Amino acid sequence: MRLTFNACGPCLWTALFSPLFATAQPATAQTTYSGITFADGEASFADVVVSYTRGDFPSGTSLCQTPENALGPPDRSSVSCGGYVSLGQGGVLTLEFEGTAVLVAGGTTTPDLHIFEIGSAVEAFRVEISQDGSAWITIGEVSGQPSSVDIDASPDVNTGDTFAFVRLTDMSGTNNGADIDAVGVNPDFPAPTSDAGADQAVASRQSVVLDGTGSSSGVNGLLITYAWTQLSGSSVSLTDPTSATPAFVAPLVTVGSADEALVFELVVTDELGQASNADTITVSVSPPDDTPPTADAGRDQAVVSEATVTLDGSGSRDPDPGDSISYQWRQLSGPVVSLSDVTAAAPSFTAPERLVTDEPITLVFELVVTDSQGESSVPDQVTITVSPPGDTPPTADAGPDQAVVSEATVTLDGSGSRDPDPGDSISYQWRQLSGPVVSLGDVTSAAPGFTAPELLVTDDPRTLVFELVVTDLPGLQSAPDRVLVTVSPPRLVPPHPVAVWPPGALFVLLAALAALAYRSQALMIR
Repeated sequence: MRLTFNACGPCLWTALFSPLFATAQPATAQTTYSGITFADGEASFADVVVSYTRGDFPSGTSLCQTPENALGPPDRSSVSCGGYVSLGQGGVLTLEFEGTAVLVAGGTTTPDLHIFEIGSAVEAFRVEISQDGSAWITIGEVSGQPSSVDIDASPDVNTGDTFAFVRLTDMSGTNNGADIDAVGVNPDFPAPTSDAGADQAVASRQSVVLDGTGSSSGVNGLLITYAWTQLSGSSVSLTDPTSATPAFVAPLVTVGSADEALVFELVVTDELGQASNADTITVSVSPPDDTPPTADAGRDQAVVSEATVTLDGSGSRDPDPGDSISYQWRQLSGPVVSLSDVTAAAPSFTAPERLVTDEPITLVFELVVTDSQGESSVPDQVTITVSPPGDTPPTADAGPDQAVVSEATVTLDGSGSRDPDPGDSISYQWRQLSGPVVSLGDVTSAAPGFTAPELLVTDDPRTLVFELVVTDLPGLQSAPDRVLVTVSPPRLVPPHPVAVWPPGALFVLLAALAALAYRSQALMIR
């Protein structure tokens, strides 16, 4: 690109660049030179001469040839050779910005690179820039003033590229070459860009990772920091709001509810303190699929004539969080009875009247539960056996509570169970309700045994609870009875000292009367 200038005195040529920071030294107060304000003052100018190749001087005049004169701010003096350097025909001057300024392609048209020349002669020279001082990009040719060159127009320059070197080459005109007073830049940094990632659709309680790794600095090489903020939706806890990829657990959304939208905002900030525009991401949280509930009509029961019977469907469940269930009972067989409330979890009825001479009868009931989404369970049944009044229910006696030590042999005792009806025998049914699981020898015997769980000396005591139900010959069951077995850790018994007699005897018989060593505990004889 070639531009035409008019002759002038102290000349100022302006090229379009965008500068980048360099933190080698602090910036000074802003200063204005020839109407151009430099935000970093004297620190805005080239501060290193990389090379200077003197050109020809056809007029024979020995002009200023000290390249360091082009460093620092302009002195705007055409009198003293201390203020500028002459390129000469074909001369080359290479400068470096090593302090607080370099050039950056910022994608703007604001003049950023300013070249000051001294003298009335107009001399054309080429402007080149480089990132490393070896590979050069030609930006344009200056042949007068004022002139503006936009480095973003070059296909070899990408936005965000930084350039620390500027090379000025005289175009071998008819005069003695341009007289360079100073080269300076003005900061104009592109802001970073935030990218909160693509919107996501997740399930209730699912682990979610936000992704801000697509964010970038406006200037190549600058680091950025992240700041995530939740704007709407149920509040969640981000693992690290300053991370590029924070995570959280999606909130609970109950079955049948509408999707919930969580909106997050990401702002990134570069090392210069420039913040990006906010970018948002929406995470849609959907409820889980509906799972059918499970009906539990309770345990079979044995009752007597005209007894009050309560069915128990409280064990029914729905696995979906937040789902409620409704109940529906119906009688399948047996003499018809009237349930107190067929939609209750535990309806009751009065057992049919039976004569002493009658045989026991059975009533079968069915329970179906339905969740709040309309999904119904598979039916579950319960059988109620009604005995004639002559049969009195037996009484279960699980025996007294026991306290034993670790790994002791324990025998439960249900022998105290009774049936008041003459000639009625009873059967036993034991089960463990809580505590460390043990193996009962025979759950149908009156006195099953088991080995107490092993406990360490430092362990706390443990309690095992067992339940006994006895059934008489007609099939009438007792109410359950329970027994508690408390298992304590073993105790260390100190050894008993034994005296030696007579004193001074040549032969001594030592007898350890009693000692209990547990695991690594040793018995010491002195």
